[in-house]
Amino acid sequence: MKVVNLNDSLATPVLKLLDLYFCLWQCYVVKSAEKIRLEEEQRQLQASNDLLASDSDILLQLCNVQASVLWERKRAVQALCNGVVSALEASDLQAYSAEEPEDYDLDLDLHAIWHESSGIPTPPPCLSTDPNGLWQDSFGKDDPAEYETQEPSLIECLFYPIPDSLSGFKWTGPDPLTNSTRANDIFLHMSALLFPKEVHWIEFRFVRFDRISGETIGEDLFFLPRVETAMGNLHRIRRQLLDTITWHAVRATGTSFRLSLWPRTESLPYSSPSTHYPLTALPPMLSLDPRFFVHNISGNYS
Repeated sequence: MKVVNLNDSLATPVLKLLDLYFCLWQCYVVKSAEKIRLEEEQRQLQASNDLLASDSDILLQLCNVQASVLWERKRAVQALCNGVVSALEASDLQAYSAEEPEDYDLDLDLHAIWHESSGIPTPPPCLSTDPNGLWQDSFGKDDPAEYETQEPSLIECLFYPIPDSLSGFKWTGPDPLTNSTRANDIFLHMSALLFPKEVHWIEFRFVRFDRISGETIGEDLFFLPRVETAMGNLHRIRRQLLDTITWHAVRATGTSFRLSLWPRTESLPYSSPSTHYPLTALPPMLSLDPRFFVHNISGNYS
């Protein structure tokens, strides 16, 4: 200031230098404050990163522990399952070795049936015919050369639980062609399969077809009511079936047979034991069926 007082010409430059100094000092203070703030934020970020890294390590350790525990449990469950499977297999083998396998096929004494039906020139067919033995023995008594090429007739018996349905399965009930089978046996078996419905009558469809081509040769229709009558009874149906089988087995080679059983739950209007209904009371489709008409005509004079 003494210099300024001595020389007034230096006052202006000095004031400018002072202003510049204060500006620089202010800038320094501001930049220093920003630097301090940035350093504090960086320190906080570093602390957060360290905390996250520590938590990550802890979580990784916990995951490893849980993975080892789950692996041990998986091995224990696999060992338990293997033990259960081994025990079941061992019990099945013991049960199989202890029990004899059951035979669910029809167990029929063909020789006894043949003696019961001695008046028929062929052995009575059943639902499952043995191709060895009985057929050749029966025909070989008179002329072995005549029947040496004749094959046994295999009669397929099917059961259709739904009326007018084309889906059926093998009949496992009483054999309709066996003399010991009664109509009541067949009705009881069908009623058990169709419970709670009651079977009032059974429709028998006997089809003859070529064994090679599968073409249908002929078809016979029979009706068996639950209350048998003189014209509608199992004995008469069985006799007609066996006669048909005998005729075609002796005179026609390569003929196979199929017997279809169709249970009917509706009542037959013309089969009432107390009242005779007129012909117009027949079911429309049944009364117009030519097979049913021919069957009634031929059956009344047989």
